[in-house]
Amino acid sequence: MTENDDPDTSKPAESLGFASALIKARTDKGMTQAQLSELSGVSRSAIKGYETGRNMPGARELRWLCRTLEISPNLLLFGTETPFKTVGGWPWGKPDPDIVEANRQTLILLADLLAPRELQSLVDLMLSLATARHGMIVVKTDTDSEGKVIVELMRSRK
Repeated sequence: MTENDDPDTSKPAESLGFASALIKARTDKGMTQAQLSELSGVSRSAIKGYETGRNMPGARELRWLCRTLEISPNLLLFGTETPFKTVGGWPWGKPDPDIVEANRQTLILLADLLAPRELQSLVDLMLSLATARHGMIVVKTDTDSEGKVIVELMRSRK
């Protein structure tokens, strides 16, 4: 048998890293695959596929697994809460303000194309990533005197 015929070396490294991280997170919580399936809503066969490195979850399943295991997607996807080297608190150095603004405008335009549930999933994912990077974040909403919604993000002092 050649190296290419070995099923363990034919799997992408990303899926094997994810598989190991998922197994560790599940066993650290003292859960079986069946328990994780029941609590997360992800089928047991899907979880088995993830843990063998045969499949990778979609964004929705990843969110459900992370919520159930009480971990961030970074931990499962990258094996660490802070996967990127930072320079002065920013990955790859301080971002160009023009690029940041262009990305903000792109997100606003794309948000208009999503269904409400899809938009909420995107917000949940972004909040999860921000929480993993900066600690607990509290989202506070209010309305001003003209009835416009005001959203404020605050770091929790836990």
